Amino acid sequence: MNVNEVVDELMAKVERHCIEELGEHGGRNMAALARRGHMIAPTSDGDTPAGRCRLGGAALLEPGTVWPEIDGIPLSLLAVLDVDALAPWLGEELGASPGLLNFFHIQPYVDHEQFDGINPYDDPRSWRVVAARPESAVETAAPAPAYVFGERPAWADPVIMLPGHEESVVDSLDLGPGNEHKFGVLEADDIYTTWPPGTDGYANGHRAFGWPWPQQGELTREGEVMLLQLGGDEEFEWGDGGLLYYMIPAEALRAGDFSQVRVQQGE
Repeated sequence: MNVNEVVDELMAKVERHCIEELGEHGGRNMAALARRGHMIAPTSDGDTPAGRCRLGGAALLEPGTVWPEIDGIPLSLLAVLDVDALAPWLGEELGASPGLLNFFHIQPYVDHEQFDGINPYDDPRSWRVVAARPESAVETAAPAPAYVFGERPAWADPVIMLPGHEESVVDSLDLGPGNEHKFGVLEADDIYTTWPPGTDGYANGHRAFGWPWPQQGELTREGEVMLLQLGGDEEFEWGDGGLLYYMIPAEALRAGDFSQVRVQQGE
């Protein structure tokens, strides 16, 4: 069975399940919001990395690329996504693959000194996503005094995702009579966040593409897609139980314009 056949089979199961829970009308409307994505996690014994995907460590940049900074302070490399390795599952939702994506963010502490006057979640200079061609990208170490996270090769588990109940696309969705409040109850059992059911998306909190793990309030603005979600683990911490999201307008992703990426923190 090829990737497209697997996707079609899973999408059909998602639709059948949504119809069982919400009825024909509401179920089909909900299933239409399904997006393809990946759960991302560091490799352990026996795991195969997804291409050159990694968390932390050195960046994979084309020679001559200037390391991103803010006010002379170099940003930290959080992750690299090998989108070519993820592309077969994402299919037409992705369009053309940008190759490698390097995700940078300012870390509020270096040598235990806080960066005064820099808001790491509101100031767009505090983050950057830099694309690189896989055939020419080379490992590039962060300049001092950037904080360097430990390098962890990462695997990617393909899943189907549906949006959280506070996303505007759900809020405006016609689920049919009697189903207005049912979605939130089902969401608590992970029924509408990842497929197959039971995928533990909260334990490690890392996702690529698809929908973000639901938090309080809307996370995805109209016309946006999620590039990456990073949760707290032994290397990352975004506040108490927090998550860090990289979002981009779908048109900007198709155009390869990563200057339009925005970062959002959720708890």
